[in-house]
Amino acid sequence: MEERLELLKQAFNNTSVKVIAVSDIDQTVLPNGAVLKAKKGEEVELPRWIANFLEERGLVKRKWDEISVQEVSKIHYREMSRRAVKDIEQLPSNFYWLVQEYLDYLEKKIRSEADPSFIEDRQNLLEFLSEIVEKRMRAVITYVFSYGDYTEISQKLTQEEIILAEELKNLLIQWKKIVIGGNDKK
Repeated sequence: MEERLELLKQAFNNTSVKVIAVSDIDQTVLPNGAVLKAKKGEEVELPRWIANFLEERGLVKRKWDEISVQEVSKIHYREMSRRAVKDIEQLPSNFYWLVQEYLDYLEKKIRSEADPSFIEDRQNLLEFLSEIVEKRMRAVITYVFSYGDYTEISQKLTQEEIILAEELKNLLIQWKKIVIGGNDKK
């Protein structure tokens, strides 16, 4: 499971993200061999890992517009209001990785600036994320345990949740084979 999740994270790090050049960049060779040339204030799209690399060196500034505390708050509200497991809602693409990345960003802001709003945002985000994860894990577990399958809700699950569902399903099948043997009718 760890390997599969790590592959998903690598794929996420290769997705494009918008950055703004902090100063003129004259034909800088990037770690992937590509050449970046941009004027100060120009917006360009780069693979996420390269954008992070360049931001750490002060060459670009990331645009943090992919996810917000307000958006996660709305998702949290809808998730907590959900009554039936089958009513699970589809999350934005790369939701967990985006929130994790935004939490890291807020942590850096907390260390570099004395603005208490970053601390409050981070605490809220952590609370929302924890409750969303718990509620969605219960939904996955319920489906896999009760029905032995999760196909009815699979379109609404994230890739990370599908990995969890597959692992749980396989684990339950193995366990039943061991304790019941070949006598299982279901």
